[in-house]
Amino acid sequence: MNNKNGLTLIEVIVSLAVLGIISVAFLGAMTAHFSYLKSTVGITQNDFKAQELMENEIDEAKVRVADPDASLSSVEIFKEDLGGITVEYEEINISHNNKEYYTLVSNVRPDPLEIINLESIGIKLFQNSSQIQDDYYAYPNSSFSIIGNFENKNTHKWDHLLNQVEWYISTDKYNIPLPKGGQSVDLNDDEYHYYPLFPRDYEILSNETIYKFGASQSIFSDMSQLAGRFLVYAVTPAAKSGKLGNQLVSKPIFISGLPVTDNIITHLDASYIDTLTNNSESERQSGSDLLKVWYDISSIVGRNSPNESAVSPNTNSFRPFVLRSDVNDDFIGQLVRFDTNRYVQLNQGVSGETVTIFIVAKNRDSIVSKIFVNGRNEILLDPPTVDSSEQWNIIRSQFVLDGSNMVIGNSLTDVTEVLVYSGTMSFENNEKVLQYLNDKYFSGNVIIN
Repeated sequence: MNNKNGLTLIEVIVSLAVLGIISVAFLGAMTAHFSYLKSTVGITQNDFKAQELMENEIDEAKVRVADPDASLSSVEIFKEDLGGITVEYEEINISHNNKEYYTLVSNVRPDPLEIINLESIGIKLFQNSSQIQDDYYAYPNSSFSIIGNFENKNTHKWDHLLNQVEWYISTDKYNIPLPKGGQSVDLNDDEYHYYPLFPRDYEILSNETIYKFGASQSIFSDMSQLAGRFLVYAVTPAAKSGKLGNQLVSKPIFISGLPVTDNIITHLDASYIDTLTNNSESERQSGSDLLKVWYDISSIVGRNSPNESAVSPNTNSFRPFVLRSDVNDDFIGQLVRFDTNRYVQLNQGVSGETVTIFIVAKNRDSIVSKIFVNGRNEILLDPPTVDSSEQWNIIRSQFVLDGSNMVIGNSLTDVTEVLVYSGTMSFENNEKVLQYLNDKYFSGNVIIN
């Protein structure tokens, strides 16, 4: 049996010949590469030397052009309609390694272009074609819209290029609308726990570029994207020089997250009570905010301001307190704290009408508390357990109104939101409202009362 492993002498000779041919080509490429590197080094060295010689000439030329008697040439470097600038200069040149280099040295340095600014910016809330007073409240439906407007500053007319227009939306954990005093209100660091801070708590929602100088406006009409969010309008002008100007940002506008507004009779939300700038809604007494008027948010529908409310007796000893959630709570907002003899009342609905009611509340008593009373109708809440004392309860009830007068409180309870709908709600709408309240108050504790 013959062993056929290994190479023959002829195969070895052929392999060596092929290797030699490849080596010759490879060595040629390496030689060319090293030659290229060497020439590149020479070019770089020559450029640096030329730069050094030119900088020396520039330093000497700066002294010459500063002489009032210097003979200089002149040129206009911008067109007249752009505010043309005439510049006087001396031309200098050097020769190095058979190459000529030129530059111009001016006797003045033009003033740097100013960063451009806007004249003003604003944001307004509309229901159909009517503006909502003080940007009160809105629901995420098609009858509401937001209009942003701005105006360019006339002094920047010749340097203006375009405007970058942006809408920003806040995260969904904030529930307190900005006080009706608007941007004039100075919020301290602690209060920024309850209000979103721009740009920290915002993300961009949409943008456009407007190639126009003067006054412009943009309309944001898709309110479904804003449920439970703040919206901010921001504009940044840009200059022909390529520099961005200073951005102006509007005040934020908050839109309720309530998904079902059909057949709603009453919507009370403690987070909408203005305790900072509106003395008609609350009054500061001995370090506490006492509730005077609790506006029905739903009464804004069809109007430019709310016209219905729950009111407390005209005596401070009977008025409930308005408090803010603790900084450690998941829910960021406000609540109304009731005690015995502290309550609010409202007259809405029609006696004999079937209503569906949702209430978000806590019982602070060791016994069953009455949260809501309408004639012979009562909504009750059991005392809390150790595990549930910090949890918000979502109470759903349905009954026939016994008279139109409704009383909330007069017990050791905390209430954040009250919803009253006319009639029996569909299963779908019932689930939407419960989901809205669950998400807002981080509560899965639903009580059918």
